[in-house]
Amino acid sequence: MEPQSRFLALKARHEKLEEAIDEERNRASPNPMLVQMLKRQKLRVKEKLHQMPTV
Repeated sequence: MEPQSRFLALKARHEKLEEAIDEERNRASPNPMLVQMLKRQKLRVKEKLHQMPTV
């Protein structure tokens, strides 16, 4: 996968995780463990984005 495609895929994944976190938080009974897991995944994706060379 070329760098720009990988960057866009990671960016899309980051946005989907943000949406999933917001959805879970807005539920009547949010699952704090799920929110924590999603946040960790989002952080890993963010770290990968920052490690990528500038495209």
